[in-house]
Amino acid sequence: LNTMLKRLLFITLATLLCCNIAWAQYVAPETGKAYRILNAHKNYKGMVANYKENIIEVMEKSNNAYEQMWVLEKAGDKSVYIKNGLTGLYVQHVSQLSGYFKMEETPKEFFVTENKHNNGFYNLLCTSTESRGMHSDPFNKVVLWYSSTSSGNLSATEWVFEDAGVSIAELAEIENNFRSQQDIIKNVDKYNTKLAEVKPLSTTVSESENFIMLKSFSGLEYKKIIGVYIGVLCIHFVWVCFSCGIFFIH
Repeated sequence: LNTMLKRLLFITLATLLCCNIAWAQYVAPETGKAYRILNAHKNYKGMVANYKENIIEVMEKSNNAYEQMWVLEKAGDKSVYIKNGLTGLYVQHVSQLSGYFKMEETPKEFFVTENKHNNGFYNLLCTSTESRGMHSDPFNKVVLWYSSTSSGNLSATEWVFEDAGVSIAELAEIENNFRSQQDIIKNVDKYNTKLAEVKPLSTTVSESENFIMLKSFSGLEYKKIIGVYIGVLCIHFVWVCFSCGIFFIH
């Protein structure tokens, strides 16, 4: 019995130690720093910018994915701007429940408030609708929903912050490189669009009594063509002169 109790005590202590080590990586958010923002209800999947569709999703955490890194910039006394570390775009407000959060150049203010019943977990609330904020839906899309203020089971509106381990200066360089790459892609797309608008030249040769078909000369030598042309001109000249009475037959 004593051996069994010792084993249970060891397992309990080991579990608590692991939990404490895992929890130690989560921090209280501050402005001017870069974080991974993880959803507490979705096995701590990270918030990620899907810049191709301009929506925000959650997915398995990746240490080298800059689109999973977010910078908190000071906005007001209690509000922040949330900027993506890769694109440099800011999270926008959503007015309709279940509407997708998107990103644009113009920043929007958010409240990052700690849940009073679940310490260490935070709600990301739109300043325009303080009772609603960022929520991970069943399809792993980040949408607008009612914030959780209750104790007990964690809600998909609750998030934790993990230090991204990247400086703001490093992210600024990453952002500049990304924007340059996107500009090249856009210019190539514009070029291809314009190229598709160019109509190919017609390959049809016009036929009429006043023109000789070019294909009629295929296989002839260039000098022979010129000779024939000069001969025709000479005959035409003699005919004109004869018609005008320049030549007289005595």
